[in-house]
Amino acid sequence: MNKKDSKKRVAIISFHCQDTSIPLAKHIHNSDINVDMYLMLPKGSRSRIFDFSELNEFSGMLSQSTVDSIVSPQMKEYLDGLSIKIIFVEPYSRRNILKYYYQISIICKSINKKRYDAIHLIGHDKPLVAMYRFLRGKNLIHSLHESTKHDLSVPEPYQKNGLLELLIKRHKIKLIFHSRATMDRFITYKNFLNKYSSKAGTMKVIPFGVAETYKLYDNNEKDITIDDNDFIVLFYGRIELYKGVQYLIEAFNKYLFLNNNIKLIIAGKGDLNCKVNSKNIKIINKHLTDQEIVDLHKKSHVTICPYTSASQSGVVISSFLFLKPVIATNVGGFSEYIKHNLTGFIIEPNSSESIANAIILLSNDKEKYKEMQENIYKIYFDNESAFSWKNIANSTIDFYGIK
Repeated sequence: MNKKDSKKRVAIISFHCQDTSIPLAKHIHNSDINVDMYLMLPKGSRSRIFDFSELNEFSGMLSQSTVDSIVSPQMKEYLDGLSIKIIFVEPYSRRNILKYYYQISIICKSINKKRYDAIHLIGHDKPLVAMYRFLRGKNLIHSLHESTKHDLSVPEPYQKNGLLELLIKRHKIKLIFHSRATMDRFITYKNFLNKYSSKAGTMKVIPFGVAETYKLYDNNEKDITIDDNDFIVLFYGRIELYKGVQYLIEAFNKYLFLNNNIKLIIAGKGDLNCKVNSKNIKIINKHLTDQEIVDLHKKSHVTICPYTSASQSGVVISSFLFLKPVIATNVGGFSEYIKHNLTGFIIEPNSSESIANAIILLSNDKEKYKEMQENIYKIYFDNESAFSWKNIANSTIDFYGIK
């Protein structure tokens, strides 16, 4: 047996979640473990990272030659030998249930043949639930970016959730969460199901690192021109009620209207449901491309997350990639990623005044701003930090139990 054959072999199967799954797979692969990365997407869907525009009707696993033609030279250089496999899954419906399960069974049969030392599933959707019918691996790990709904004051978290109940019943499956807040919600759900409350497998919180793949798009400047004297606050992502945009707009309408050098960009698709009075607010109401997200970060000074509830957020790790401090409310797992007064500010939720005060404080203190950028670099880019991808990969491998 040669040295390559003696390496441990891992399959990472991600339904969506590409921004964090690909860096994880890459850094585990760089830790002297053979990794096959399976990216699963619904048939007809789009990907921000790969160009599937000519493959919208395809179903099944793409040939390796097709994958190679899709992956950009920059991405190939980033992957550094990591094997990427792309699968389009038929949509689930009662009318095509046999076709749906047949396709999942074929995918799992191919995976089972490879006798991986660990199989790591990432995501929350029906194809992953279906895969558990057919996967034969003895060492199964599942990462949940979300567990239940954010807001535990409503009964939704305790309604039936097929994936969570499966993960509780099959207690040999190891579970990874990305914030203590998300794990605590899962435990609350588990305890609500009295007959399963003594079960569920080993659980661990392993954080995200910075969203490295955005750097592949860091190659131009366009669209937004900003005066050097301005202090630009950025909110981006889907606009939904729980994200607290109404308090952010109120902060500018009520408290920041005289601060002409402080500008706000709200970028993302959704309904604002509130009136914008301040001339210092720019709205970009559309789905954002990776390139647009990169450009927005490069043109802004600070990112803001005025959420009323949360788990953890990809917005934070994307902003930290560009050394942008983050102002976020004290909900969910924000305080686990943002060190108050070091890499940003944690403020009280549902308060436009708190939002305004944090923005004014940071915009007026250039030394504090520079210090926060230096702290972000130390915490997220130092290989010895718990938030570095190197240590995240090592923690994940340890949790696999294959070394």
